[in-house]
Amino acid sequence: MRIQYMSDLHLEFQENSRYLRYNELPVTGDVLVLAGDIFYLKDKTAPVMNFWKWASKNYRQVLIVPHYCPVKNGNWSLK
Repeated sequence: MRIQYMSDLHLEFQENSRYLRYNELPVTGDVLVLAGDIFYLKDKTAPVMNFWKWASKNYRQVLIVPHYCPVKNGNWSLK
């Protein structure tokens, strides 16, 4: 099994989504691990983006490891 990873795609930014729409990423693995800031987890439209259709079509499994940044007003906090 080959694992491919991508991180910090920031699909919430229109420029990044547009770039991926016109510049398809090479598929080099059986499983895709998406790490870091991929999209806003509360975004209701994120699951229906074309990116997910592409990922589902090209990989046996897609795993998401979200990034959690506990910074508020410039201060780190684990609360």
